[in-house]
Amino acid sequence: MQKLIDARADRNEVEAAYRSAVQKLDRLGVKRYIHPNKASRKKSQLTRLFNNYGKAE
Repeated sequence: MQKLIDARADRNEVEAAYRSAVQKLDRLGVKRYIHPNKASRKKSQLTRLFNNYGKAE
């Protein structure tokens, strides 16, 4: 997702990448591949990035 933001991709592409990343993090946390708190923290970081996308322009 960060690469799409840096490349100034279309908002729809960034949103699709965001949704996919959140789903993967949820799955990893539930299956305990990573600690659930870490998954939650990463989702929060991605959400902040996504919400600020386009506001800096």
